[in-house]
Amino acid sequence: MGIKSLSQTNDTDIKPTIRIFDKDLNAELDLQNKHIIASMGKGARLIIKDKNNKVIGMEIFDIIYDGTSELNESPLIEVFLRKG
Repeated sequence: MGIKSLSQTNDTDIKPTIRIFDKDLNAELDLQNKHIIASMGKGARLIIKDKNNKVIGMEIFDIIYDGTSELNESPLIEVFLRKG
């Protein structure tokens, strides 16, 4: 039994908690479509706007999946971005 990708989950599955961080600022980002970003791979590039509405390029630096949470809690996915 393998790990399901986010695109293979349905409404009856437990949804993971997704957190996105800026590695350079050491801060959590509040981005829309976190599930799409989490389904991308390491090295994927994103074009987003910063808090000043300036367009910047970011790269997925690392992805961590924590599936060791207790049975009734959702797994945790953390995505780390850096300027790229």
